[in-house]
Amino acid sequence: MDLRTRLFFPLFLSLLVFLLLWGAGIFFIVILARPVVVVPPRPEVTLTFPEGFASRDIAARLTEAGLPGEEFLGLVQLRRLAGRLFPDTYRFFLDSSAEDIVSRFLANFERQLTPELRAEILRQGKTAEEVLTMASLIEKEVRGPTDRAIVSGILWKRLALGIPLQVDATLAYITGKKDTRFSQAETRIESPYNTYLYLGLPPGPIANPGFESIQAALYPAPSPYLYYLSAKDGTTIFSRTLQEHNLAKARYLQ
Repeated sequence: MDLRTRLFFPLFLSLLVFLLLWGAGIFFIVILARPVVVVPPRPEVTLTFPEGFASRDIAARLTEAGLPGEEFLGLVQLRRLAGRLFPDTYRFFLDSSAEDIVSRFLANFERQLTPELRAEILRQGKTAEEVLTMASLIEKEVRGPTDRAIVSGILWKRLALGIPLQVDATLAYITGKKDTRFSQAETRIESPYNTYLYLGLPPGPIANPGFESIQAALYPAPSPYLYYLSAKDGTTIFSRTLQEHNLAKARYLQ
């Protein structure tokens, strides 16, 4: 290295380092100077829909929470989705559309109705709609897996024998009454859902059943009974004959 190079090389190196550091500093300042956009989280609401809620009950709860309940109910009725709005706890964005909400319910229902259950429905020669309709009756009529399975057996047996189901829950669905005691006049209300007037299952589910009631509808328990009633304390009383049933009504419902 000649003398000139030895004199100017350190100076050149120092200048290069300075320029590099200065450039990095400018770049750093530019990065820091960029505006930071903070996106606020979308507000959410958590809602619980218990077993046995009718579609209109779900819609009312959605409306109370600031969600499009009436539009949701319109979609449910248009697509005949009653019975498929699976009871559960859901989180919704407050700006969710009715379509979004329906999709959430149906996605959960599809997960709950397992391939095994679907295969069993086909094996029995039933449709999903029939099973869900029966499950909705069971859901509204009795509590507990044992009683539900027995009542399921009774109702399927009555269908096979051509006996009206006479399920009080269908009268409650028609009238909107919470009281389960109905007059003779109410048992004659003209409606395809009136299981006192018409043979067979009602046209569709009267509520959205939980998993336990769906299982009961699909796996009924055999029994010698043809009648049942729910006592005032919620106990289910079973009877073999109409005479026994009438005695039970006099004893437990008066």
